[in-house]
Amino acid sequence: MTKIFISCDQHIPLHDKKTLKLTEDFIKDEKPDVIIFNGDFLDGYDASSFPKDPRNKKRLVDEIKIGKKYLEHINTISKARKILIWGNHENRVNKFLLKKAPEMIDFVCLKILLQTDGWEMIAESDVENYIKINKIFVGHFNRVNKHSAMTAKNLVLDKGVSIIQAHTHRLGSFYIRTLNGTLRGFEGGCMCKLNPSYMNFPNWQQGFIFIENKNVYQIEIIKHSFTWHGKVYK
Repeated sequence: MTKIFISCDQHIPLHDKKTLKLTEDFIKDEKPDVIIFNGDFLDGYDASSFPKDPRNKKRLVDEIKIGKKYLEHINTISKARKILIWGNHENRVNKFLLKKAPEMIDFVCLKILLQTDGWEMIAESDVENYIKINKIFVGHFNRVNKHSAMTAKNLVLDKGVSIIQAHTHRLGSFYIRTLNGTLRGFEGGCMCKLNPSYMNFPNWQQGFIFIENKNVYQIEIIKHSFTWHGKVYK
């Protein structure tokens, strides 16, 4: 039986530390065979094209240090295969370098700076990255629709495959039965704080995806608590 843990959109250093701690406890208990961080692991604030708040004390170098330390920490609690998929926020760092210092891209690209033993990096595209695992495409696809599950629905219909999508910061699911079988689409929620300074009350949900024996479960984290197989994590 294969167990796969998938979390999305940590946005370090805007991550929710309590939420991450809950998922670490879950990983220790369930011992997944595969762990996937599905994009926007880092926020890339300094490389953003948006106006910068000078009161923000975390620089890109701090993001990378925190992120690398966390990847190393996960190595200490799990022997699973570990995969880090590039999202648009990781790509914004390389785009910044290409714009400002293209000659340095082969020396200081984020993939090199964040590379950690035991972690596979899926970072081939500047648009969207994904991996196929257990007949489902897990990725940070370049699409966000307004309402829950609509992004998953449109990706499934457009691409004709089952998907697990990050990027929306929401939870949602969509199913369609075809002559070739049922296609499924899931939005994986987020691991970042739900009330960032740059948005007013966004429609986000914290949570993660867990695949067990080919069944896909969406687990919502509500006020730093969730239940799995009768055990309450809080």
